[in-house]
Amino acid sequence: MTFLIPSKENIASFLMHALDADSLIVQDDSQKHHGHYPKDLNNPHLLSHVTLYIQSSQFSGLSPVQQHRKIYQLLDPFFKNGLHAISIKTI
Repeated sequence: MTFLIPSKENIASFLMHALDADSLIVQDDSQKHHGHYPKDLNNPHLLSHVTLYIQSSQFSGLSPVQQHRKIYQLLDPFFKNGLHAISIKTI
C-alpha cells in the first residue's frame, strides 16, 4: 500500500486522521543522518528520520511514555517500509 510509504505527507495525513490531531508538524531530519541509514536514492521524498511536533486531545491523561508508545504503534507500518527513527515532541 503506497499510503504507508514514509513521506512527509503520508505520515502527516495518517497521524492527523488516527489521532484527530489539533496540530502536527513533521520535520524531515533524514539529511542529518546522511550515510547512517540508507535512503532510497531514487525517491528523495522518502524519510528515514523525522521529528514530530504533535498536539492531540487523545494524549489527555496519558504519560509521555504512553503518548510515545501510542505514536510508535501507529507508525509501525511506516517503520516496516523504511522509516528508521523518530523524535517526538507532544504538546
